[in-house]
Amino acid sequence: MKKEINLIVAKSSNNVIGNNNELLWKIPNDLKYFKKVTTNSVVIMGRKTFESIGKILPNRLNVIISKQSGDLKEIYKGCKNCLFFDNFNDMFLFINDQDFYKNIFVIGGGEVYKYFIENNLINKYYITEIKQEFEGDTYFPNVDLSNYKKETVDSGEYNGLNYEFNVYFK
Repeated sequence: MKKEINLIVAKSSNNVIGNNNELLWKIPNDLKYFKKVTTNSVVIMGRKTFESIGKILPNRLNVIISKQSGDLKEIYKGCKNCLFFDNFNDMFLFINDQDFYKNIFVIGGGEVYKYFIENNLINKYYITEIKQEFEGDTYFPNVDLSNYKKETVDSGEYNGLNYEFNVYFK
């Protein structure tokens, strides 16, 4: 059975998602929203995203894609909520074989987002849209959402940053 794969991201109006392996904003409501949406799910991320988070995300199965998966497996051996893969095919075989995870979320970074978008693997996009431009070195890929319905879940302002939580679905 093929699982539905969702994507969650916070991006600026010019598609910047990070700089020097760090987020450019810390909006408490965005962090709460991320936690609420992804808890009890599989979260798929690249090594750099995993390192920038700095810990295993609790109450989620953390799946990390990395060419250095062997090194990471050694560092985190014994971790019950994390799996490391060095290729997407093995990861998909494992995930599609698991019945106990209802939701799968791609959480970054730029190259992992690009892979899933270019291969048309995303069913729903959860996008926190920061209404300001930023300079950075990591960008969210351009994606055509014109065939998707948009639902604004919430919006707000924090430290001069206006934002919206939007869900795009077919």
